[in-house]
Amino acid sequence: MAHHMAAQPGSRVGAYEILGLLGAGGMGEVYRARDTRLQREVAIKIIPDALANDAVARGRFETEARAVASLSHPNIIAIHDFGQEGTVHYAVMELLDGRTLREMLADGPLPPRKAIDYGAQIAAGLAAAHARGVVHRDLKPENVFITRDGRAKILDFGLAKPVAPIAAAGTIAATYTPTSPGTVLGTVGYMSPEQVRGESVDHRSDIFSLGAMLYEVFSGTRAFTGPSAVETMNAILKEEPPELSVAHHALPPAIDRIVRRALEKNPVERFQSARDLGFSLEALSGSSGSMLATVDAAPRKRRGTWPLTAALVLTAGAAGFFGARAASSTAPTEPVTFTPRTFDPQIIWTARFVGDDGTIVYSSSPRGLRPDLFVARTGASAAQQIGPPGTHLLSVSSRGELAVLTDASFINQRLFRGTLARMTLDGSPRPWLENVREAEWSPDGMTLATIRVANSGDLLEYPIGTVLHRAPGYLSDLRVSPDGNHVAFFEHPVRYDDRGFVKIWDRGGSVRVLAGEYWGMEGLAWRPDGQAVLFSAAAGTNGLYQVHEVATPPGSIPRAVMPSPVNMLMLDVRRDGRWLVLSTDNRFSIRVRRPGAVREIDLPWMDSEWVPRLNADGSLVMFTDGNQSAGGNYAVALRKTDGSPPLRLGEGNGIDLSPDGKYALAYLFSPTPRIVVYPTGAGEPRTVDTAPIENVQPIKWFPDSRRIVICGNEKSKPARCFAKDVAGGPATPLTPEGFTQPGPFSPDGSVMVVQSSDGTGHLLSLKEGTVRRFEGLTGNDAVFAWTPDGRGLLVGAAVEMRVDRLDLTTGQRTPALQFELAGQPGIKGGGGVGGISITPDGRGYAYYYISMPSRLFEINGAATITQ
Repeated sequence: MAHHMAAQPGSRVGAYEILGLLGAGGMGEVYRARDTRLQREVAIKIIPDALANDAVARGRFETEARAVASLSHPNIIAIHDFGQEGTVHYAVMELLDGRTLREMLADGPLPPRKAIDYGAQIAAGLAAAHARGVVHRDLKPENVFITRDGRAKILDFGLAKPVAPIAAAGTIAATYTPTSPGTVLGTVGYMSPEQVRGESVDHRSDIFSLGAMLYEVFSGTRAFTGPSAVETMNAILKEEPPELSVAHHALPPAIDRIVRRALEKNPVERFQSARDLGFSLEALSGSSGSMLATVDAAPRKRRGTWPLTAALVLTAGAAGFFGARAASSTAPTEPVTFTPRTFDPQIIWTARFVGDDGTIVYSSSPRGLRPDLFVARTGASAAQQIGPPGTHLLSVSSRGELAVLTDASFINQRLFRGTLARMTLDGSPRPWLENVREAEWSPDGMTLATIRVANSGDLLEYPIGTVLHRAPGYLSDLRVSPDGNHVAFFEHPVRYDDRGFVKIWDRGGSVRVLAGEYWGMEGLAWRPDGQAVLFSAAAGTNGLYQVHEVATPPGSIPRAVMPSPVNMLMLDVRRDGRWLVLSTDNRFSIRVRRPGAVREIDLPWMDSEWVPRLNADGSLVMFTDGNQSAGGNYAVALRKTDGSPPLRLGEGNGIDLSPDGKYALAYLFSPTPRIVVYPTGAGEPRTVDTAPIENVQPIKWFPDSRRIVICGNEKSKPARCFAKDVAGGPATPLTPEGFTQPGPFSPDGSVMVVQSSDGTGHLLSLKEGTVRRFEGLTGNDAVFAWTPDGRGLLVGAAVEMRVDRLDLTTGQRTPALQFELAGQPGIKGGGGVGGISITPDGRGYAYYYISMPSRLFEINGAATITQ
């Protein structure tokens, strides 16, 4: 059988019996066939001569076919097999029953509910492929197939550029044609700007193409058109399509915002992953069901309005959503209202309802980071402080008793450590248990679940003393279910990075994942009926924390239920369904005072700068860039302290800048944790081989700018720190076992500060390997630098923006540096040693701070959203 001729029914290609022709075109022929081995019907594509006879193209086809076949994703057409029979090259795919998206669009725009559903499915397929390094390059309605049961399937995935569709009377298979390096790939009208310019493309090109498709399925018109291909490509480069919410009044503005972000000309400004785009679409589907039903039924009908209180200050996006619900035939019987419960600028850490009369109790820091406890009663003109200073709220029992921390010290995120105590609104705390971080009352108010810190990580106990779960990173936000049989909590793999998972423990002793992994997670509560967990999470890098819901049965899919243009943290849900949420506007930035300067200067960069490290003369600062465009691993950036724009060196969390300023040390979280060294000038990045050390964390550079300090453990041994040459060679022990908090080197490089697990300070002689203790550190102190004379240390709490001089001979402390932002309302410093960097002469410094003004809101009627 010559493969340029049509195969006849009954003939065979390999193990496949030809049943009939489905379609033909310049790309070859596609046949319905029977797999004689597995007795199933498939689609078999006879590859055209141009591809089959080109060894390079054929090799690329086979490589990418293997990649796509390995995905096994429900939204990507399955490739079962490919091979050669004599001179015939073929590919075997699943046989689909339904219509292409292009055929469906012949009837006009899709109902918004279906458009969102199909868009989210396509995004899911793209995300799976992108994770394997496969980019489609020609996404368009012709290449998306909708099966009869509503499943979206991406065709022609990442293999080659189709030049003509194959009509197949309701059945279709993937089709391919060869491409060459340097060829502009794509179909006019759906190309990304970088494709039009003939530049190299990555996964973000597919996101633009999906945006163009979404625009068309919502509006019925193409996003970019012109009388000719050249004019269409010019529109892609220079023009913006009309706003969907203006041209099509029934569509919610949120749809237009999502599509417009996918269609950004600059790839950096688009969604940075298909997963993030899918999450945004799922949020619309999950939170706007009745709105979309209304739009589907009456596409040109304007939305109604919904009464809100001061909620308009909190969320314009939510206002649009609730306004749409008012026009729905299934609108709730009571309006959804937002009532502010706090007003003054402050950092609010947590809050709970007390009883059913509207009273709330919360802990906040009007100034600095010391938590104080307040009660706000309905109708009262102001909140009243209760308990002694330094009291932090943990939980409120069904009996109205409070679980609190006394002498609470800030750790990171919204976490504190202190002595667990019990108290009433009118009483004093009664100490119960030391060294507790979080606690939650059981439903009967008789016992507590707790999170405590141990040497091996965090322990979840319920009741106290009974360990349910251990985590090497950290745990947070534990909540006991209304029936007392489950405990929901967040588990964060990296300490103290709040990305993580929702997990649940049950009475059977099992712990399983309910949702995740999310880029950030803070705030969790049970729905009153105990059938679902409400939690706040940021679905994309540097995204906003939004309220999500996930049901407790295995396999349940989490969904966003409260869109908002600000961070919204779920804190508590009352028995009648009222929510207590925290709105906060977190901004990260760096301030620098160069040696000899009189004042500090702000170096803002997309509200996302962390962990500054200065070079010796204070002219350069390295930092971690956590902006959305940096990606899920963040990015290491370098900039001059005169305010010049930064330069991104590569992905990762910036750890330290070498003393000579030539190298940046970084840590990458995924796909596998690793240490990378970036040159700040010419040169290539280098991955540091740390085997056989386990649980490795990079810490800092040696004074020679050649070696680094890493901490971890050898197999079956306690943790310690090691010296590691970045050029290669084995890691050599540096500290005694149990010392994993190394500090700065002395001016002559002969001594290094180390702290033991209990926070006490020691001096390690690098020549002799001996340690001796020194006095004067508190449990919250970090050691930032030596004094230039080598007789003292600059120490303090980065989160409190305080630096003292500690005399190593006398142990006395005197104030050394006063930061301009210290103590201002709504401001907290960056945590960890990396939060403050001081030049060797002690005259220059940098620190990062977080502006997080917060307000509490009570939401009434929100229960109708989640049920």
